[in-house]
Amino acid sequence: MKLLVGFLVPLVMLSRLFHNRHKTQSEVWVAEGSPVVYVAAVLEYEPNNEWNEAGDGVTIIRENSRILAEYAALARAEGADLLVAPEYGVPSLMIFQLDDEFFTMAQFVPNPDLKAVPCDLDIDPGNIEAMRTLSCAALENEIYLVADLIEASPCRNDTAESYPFKTSLDTAYECPDTGYIYYNTQVVYDRHGTVIARYRKKNLFGEYPVLPGTESDDTAIFTTDFGVTFTLQICFDIGHYHPALNNVVTRGITDVITSSAWVDMLPFLIGNIYFILFTAWVALKMGWVNIFVSGFLFEKDLSSYQVVLDNSESGKTQQADVCHNDGFCCTLTYPATSSLNYSLVAYSGIINSLEQYNLYIQTCTVLWCLTNDINTCSHINKGLPHNDQFGPFTVSANFSTDYVYPMFLTRNLTLVDNEEYTTSAEGPAHTMSTQEPTLNILTAGLVGRWYDHA
Repeated sequence: MKLLVGFLVPLVMLSRLFHNRHKTQSEVWVAEGSPVVYVAAVLEYEPNNEWNEAGDGVTIIRENSRILAEYAALARAEGADLLVAPEYGVPSLMIFQLDDEFFTMAQFVPNPDLKAVPCDLDIDPGNIEAMRTLSCAALENEIYLVADLIEASPCRNDTAESYPFKTSLDTAYECPDTGYIYYNTQVVYDRHGTVIARYRKKNLFGEYPVLPGTESDDTAIFTTDFGVTFTLQICFDIGHYHPALNNVVTRGITDVITSSAWVDMLPFLIGNIYFILFTAWVALKMGWVNIFVSGFLFEKDLSSYQVVLDNSESGKTQQADVCHNDGFCCTLTYPATSSLNYSLVAYSGIINSLEQYNLYIQTCTVLWCLTNDINTCSHINKGLPHNDQFGPFTVSANFSTDYVYPMFLTRNLTLVDNEEYTTSAEGPAHTMSTQEPTLNILTAGLVGRWYDHA
């Protein structure tokens, strides 16, 4: 047996059922306002991606599903009710280096309406091996298990014949030559190994030949036997309104599960904190939220929207103003107490990833930089300076969206404690302030996500 190498974090969560008063699969009712305590575990690990001599992905699927099963046992031993595995935790990212062999890494995933228990299937493993292993792990350990798989959905009669579950042909897209439509799919197993949710990622980041899911946001919702209703999302979904944010806003769900193989963006390094920002906004609006999250770099020239801050150490209070060319402006007040290089940056516009995915972002941010050149900001891989303190400061801007988050990160990539800053909003005006100097700032400010634009 291989040594498990990864991070398994059990979290004791308290969920207050404000809006999501749902009847569970086991017909349990939870009284309005009643607190529910449960333990969730999140897993971070690097999946096995060693190719076998046969030239297919079976060994990768088999090994990674076995590893997840062992983590399920470990999580249950720690008292967890639910385990969340990472995106591509079973097929690994190796799958995108494949062509004809892609199908060998895919799995058949039943419609949750069937109440199927893959562990009970007594057929050739084929494209259900991971499904069966994970179902058995959930059953044997009596734990809810959330895993991310590549799903093969038959769209032709001949391919449907080998499908082990009752199904109708997938007509969401024109059927490819393979006879299957591929999805990046979160699968949820209950304590009996039953598939109770199948969410197909809507907002892909590349991932060809995988296609976006087209089903209702309701497919991202499931309810547990401990009375808590969850919504699912996968990685890049968090930058979009559907499914999770819609389910939070319109259905009052406050417990969110995210499987992720995240990317990042210089100079803001939003990826390190975007999940926390999402959580903070939902908690502010809903009063309570639990989010469970089990990079690449994108650079944009922001030199036209940069103001270099005073590093004279004079101690005098300074004000800096900078605007993006669409009229989005930032204001910063601060004492000049640090000798290091900091810049105030404003940006409002499209961030384009892989030349095909657009996110409209507005941000007003203080950045630490190696030099006054904006292209050196946040490049901690090129060396860190001596310790310093920046602030207290106040940064503010008028945003065009209500979805505005604070972001505050140190140069050792840790989040600054919530108690060390405050945020406020009055109409479009959003403000972030500190009362004391902060040690070793990497990035500090506000970021808005304008869903209506992109």
